[in-house]
Amino acid sequence: MLNYLLRQQQVFPTGAGRVAYPRSETTVAYTYNRLVPRKKILLSLAAQLAYPTLLSVSGGQFLGTTTILGTGFGATQGTGSVTIAGVTQAVTSWSPTAITIGSTLRGTAKYGVPVLVSVTNGTGATGYYTYAAGLSPEAGWAYVNLTAINLTAAYRLVATPDLAIGDQVAYGNITPLTGTVTVNLDASFETNSLAQFFYFEVNDGTGWGPQALVTVITLLYTDLYLYIAQLVNAGMLVQPNVNWITSPTVPYGKVISVVPVGGTSVNLWTYVTINASLGLAVGVVPNLVPNVVNLQAYDAEKACWAAQLDVGQRIYAFSNTVPAGYVIGQTTAAGSYQIPGTTIQLTVSLGPPVSSSSTTSVPTILTH
Repeated sequence: MLNYLLRQQQVFPTGAGRVAYPRSETTVAYTYNRLVPRKKILLSLAAQLAYPTLLSVSGGQFLGTTTILGTGFGATQGTGSVTIAGVTQAVTSWSPTAITIGSTLRGTAKYGVPVLVSVTNGTGATGYYTYAAGLSPEAGWAYVNLTAINLTAAYRLVATPDLAIGDQVAYGNITPLTGTVTVNLDASFETNSLAQFFYFEVNDGTGWGPQALVTVITLLYTDLYLYIAQLVNAGMLVQPNVNWITSPTVPYGKVISVVPVGGTSVNLWTYVTINASLGLAVGVVPNLVPNVVNLQAYDAEKACWAAQLDVGQRIYAFSNTVPAGYVIGQTTAAGSYQIPGTTIQLTVSLGPPVSSSSTTSVPTILTH
């Protein structure tokens, strides 16, 4: 609090007087010919600025919750505000010692880079804090800082203008959820066989561009000769002899697998072995798998044998809904096509579970 002390007697001229004191916008009005006595007059500025002190910041996830702890925030927000990385944030709760941001905005800030956090309270005073951890991507997203750019554009992410060293790439929204994607330091990317597409966005230091969709092209089951062309374009060598394998599921001329597996980083001119499909063996016709659930076990087995399917050892389980001796389930889906000799297992009901308190008698051995 700033205090101002008047130490001498002063007489102001006729008319309204106004005195402005240094370092303050506060003015004091005096009436006509008012005499200020020769004594110490303490003038206190009651509404002095109480500056916020920021002690910690946690969270910092884009579109997630951020919490700021400190003092001097004020009981209510009033005209107060919060900025993170220069962006005004929407406050969801405000107290003298804690502020919560419900959906954190990132502005042009890259992830993992220190950002400045500011809190301005209702008196207009502002406090600052450097959040060293920086912001993090939204849930389900990751990011990478590019240290090189893959020279083959067909095997990496591309953008307009094109990617450059130092760009930050964030990626996520992978479909389906069981899919996995990893973007490498050179903007190439690897996926598992389940990933179908994902999104990515780029920050070149001036801000984030729009999100772009990437459709994953799986190399399995693609046309053999198209795949060979892709290998050659990538600087691979193909073994002279393709391994041709019969397959009940992969059509003729399609790639079943490759060695090394797709996505593996290898040296240029590495030999790649291709396993391609011959389709079904000559003369082999797949058969429709019957639905045998709720049939008596023996009738179910006969239906499987009629479809030229082998029946494995029965699995028994208790059931409150399926009578004893009837089929609860089958391992091979009904309606699918399987080559003759495929093994199917049946789960057969034992009926309702027997209470542990139930008793039974051991049969008597009859002798003659």
